[in-house]
Amino acid sequence: MRRLLSKKETAALIGVHPEHLMRLARQGKFCQAIKLGDGAGCAVRFDQAEVDAWIEKRALARSADAPLPIAAMERLLDSVSSTPAGVTP
Repeated sequence: MRRLLSKKETAALIGVHPEHLMRLARQGKFCQAIKLGDGAGCAVRFDQAEVDAWIEKRALARSADAPLPIAAMERLLDSVSSTPAGVTP
């Protein structure tokens, strides 16, 4: 069975204010809220599995954008250099 999180719980989980959370959802930058009623001010919930997947996706993107360690950067530069590593012209 799905675990549904309140707006307040979800906002606390991702570290933003509840109003900002709803702004992200409206802009399509976060999971879509599940409305529990028909009115404009009705309660909403977020599917925990979707929230967890959103967090994981952002964590993976962060890892992919992380800078290379210095040793790895030096190896990369050596491999693209026209002069072989360790050889002085």
